[in-house]
Amino acid sequence: MRFQIIFLWLLISLININRSKANTYYVSVNGDDTQAGTVSQPWKSIQKAANTLVAGDTVYIRAGNYILTERIEPAASGSASHYIHYLAYPGEEHLVVIDGSQIPAANWFGIFYISAKSYLKFSGLRLENAGFAGFLIEDSAYIELQNNRTFQTYSSGISVWNSHHIIINNNEISRACWPTGGVQECVSISGSQYVEVKNNHVFDGGSIGYGGGGEGIDIKDGCHHVIVHHNWVEGIASVGIYVDAYAHNQSDVQVYQNKIENIAGVGISVASEEGGELQNVLVQRNTIAHCSDRAMVIHWTQKPDYVIQNIYVQHNTFVGNQEGLDIGAHALGSNIHIVNNIFSQNGLYQMQNSSNDLPANALHIRHNLLDGDNPSWALFGDNYVLDSPQFVDAAANNFYLTNNSPAINQGAFLTQTINAGSGNMLTVVDARFFSDAYGLTSGDEIRLEGETQNRQIVAVDIVQNTLTLAENIVWQDATAVSQAYLGIAPDIGAYEFDPAAAVKTEKLPQIMVYPNPATTYLKVLNAKSNQSYQIYNLRGQLLQTGNLEAGIIPVSALIPGVYFLKVLDIENGTDMIFRWIKK
Repeated sequence: MRFQIIFLWLLISLININRSKANTYYVSVNGDDTQAGTVSQPWKSIQKAANTLVAGDTVYIRAGNYILTERIEPAASGSASHYIHYLAYPGEEHLVVIDGSQIPAANWFGIFYISAKSYLKFSGLRLENAGFAGFLIEDSAYIELQNNRTFQTYSSGISVWNSHHIIINNNEISRACWPTGGVQECVSISGSQYVEVKNNHVFDGGSIGYGGGGEGIDIKDGCHHVIVHHNWVEGIASVGIYVDAYAHNQSDVQVYQNKIENIAGVGISVASEEGGELQNVLVQRNTIAHCSDRAMVIHWTQKPDYVIQNIYVQHNTFVGNQEGLDIGAHALGSNIHIVNNIFSQNGLYQMQNSSNDLPANALHIRHNLLDGDNPSWALFGDNYVLDSPQFVDAAANNFYLTNNSPAINQGAFLTQTINAGSGNMLTVVDARFFSDAYGLTSGDEIRLEGETQNRQIVAVDIVQNTLTLAENIVWQDATAVSQAYLGIAPDIGAYEFDPAAAVKTEKLPQIMVYPNPATTYLKVLNAKSNQSYQIYNLRGQLLQTGNLEAGIIPVSALIPGVYFLKVLDIENGTDMIFRWIKK
């Protein structure tokens, strides 16, 4: 009997070991779903992998054009220590083209439809021609989308509903909400919590038109603890970044260090379309340039009795927009701070209060630089500067400050300490000026007046008005506290002056390829003269090479079909791959 028990225990242990072993599978357009799914005997369909993978498993998807007749639905979740990975095969990122054009029409689906799942990661994939969304995530948690591309989706490129702990990082979203009549937004986050949207390029989308949807990035309808940072949003036909409570209470949203350019509508909008309460929104260190409507609005609703409060707009740079900042919050608006921003050469005005019933004590406006038209009815606030900001190169969208800028050292300290003390937790008058990024990434750095060292925030308590730092310090009562700065006081605008700023340039514009489809040539915009290119067919065969000195690639000799253009950058060790069609 004892032997039988030991044997049974060993058998169960071996089964558990076998189940816990992480497996790696492969998919190829030339594969077969009856095969083993190995690198030499790959499966043909991604859904076969989605039906098979369990916690800890990985599928590598080889380059090719996968034309779907049904959406892809992962069958299993991973675990905190064993994510399930859906990855492009190394070196074939963005050459995995998942085409949804043949999926039967449905009202609610994504090419990848992730429902009630957790601990999944997707990377290196290109999703296109979706009858609804590219990636659609709902009722899920701990999902990561990284380094993917979506193109031409009727709804969002990426859509997240009623989910939590989602990371959307370094993706390219183009032609979302396309064509005219498309729905939702290019990146839609709805009713979700603890979401990080970062380092994405969202462009050439939202063709619904301003006022009908199609915003670039939308945080809406009851979200809380969401951060949107370091994204580049351009060429959108509606609003660049939208924070909209809609019909449900929404709070704790932070929008920072984004670049928003050439928007047909508003750059950033903070609002409540259907009366949900909106509070605790921090908008800081963004640049908003060349929007055909207002640079930013704080209002817009169909419900006159909505609550909007604790809105902090600080250290942003607004340049060359049709209009500046428009504050139109209604009677229940309160505690709106506009501090340390640059408003330069915005058309009709730099700031205005278009509300007739907003209480006078609801607005706290100070230490902004105003350059351009300022009619008598415009807003000025306290301690403002009327002068040109002296950017390094405004024509090239380089909004760093030159050494003679009147914005240097003219910013306000944001708050001050209450009582003297020591340790790593200090109490301040208003902690809402600062971010701990809700634990999703690193929080702000701050500096106390008179110090020469910046301090890292690890936690912010907006109820107790405390800042917890990464180290112990000593402070005095009523010591001024600011965002990190370099001079003797904070600067105004998105960027602190740095002696190296005179030679500092913004990140080069991303390379763009057009026309697509092409007949006789491809034009490569923003490429450097020392870059070269390669053209491959769907089988991976190299057909054509050359350099991009003229920015034009002749393609008339190629037969009609689908091709991939690889733009090589030897200097930086990075390549970019574009899928295009030869007519």
